[in-house]
Amino acid sequence: MIKLARLLDESARRQIKKHADTIESLETSAAEKIAQYRYRVFGAADYPDGTGTPRVTFGIVKGYKDRTEAPVPFTTTFGGLFHLAANNAEIYNLPPRWIEGKSKLDLVTPFNFVSTCDITAGAAGSPVVNGKGEIVGVTFDGNLESIQLTYLYSDETARAVHAATPGIVSALETLYKTPALLKELGVHDPAKKGTE
Repeated sequence: MIKLARLLDESARRQIKKHADTIESLETSAAEKIAQYRYRVFGAADYPDGTGTPRVTFGIVKGYKDRTEAPVPFTTTFGGLFHLAANNAEIYNLPPRWIEGKSKLDLVTPFNFVSTCDITAGAAGSPVVNGKGEIVGVTFDGNLESIQLTYLYSDETARAVHAATPGIVSALETLYKTPALLKELGVHDPAKKGTE
């Protein structure tokens, strides 16, 4: 691997520099022009690009219809994950730990959920907080329809995708056996489970 890396390094560095000099410089210039046009059209009602700045966004948990008009529910469950893996093994290739631990999981536990939160690149890892101030998930992606959010917000089909706290906790507790991490996260002390 090291020999391969050395062999490809010089060529890769040239390609990276070429991309930065040609494509990235055009993207930066175009983004500035788009921002100026947006300001002309929307004025102060539009907000600036959030890249690299702290942001708060509000939204609701809500399903949508995809490009084929098929309804997409607001949440997925462990059961749904295993169903997809059984029917699309080449795409949903679950690790052995998950397959072996299936019987230990409550299959109706929320795994992921979607919301109308306005996200863009760089939002992954952001906490999702409900109206009570409780962390209910972690943002990790957006659906395909959310690509437009870089330029224009719409909650019709664009959705932020979040890992659900119940699914995270269940996986850490049941499949990964991480009591110290769960305690550090303040979820609960697994050693005292059942005595609280």
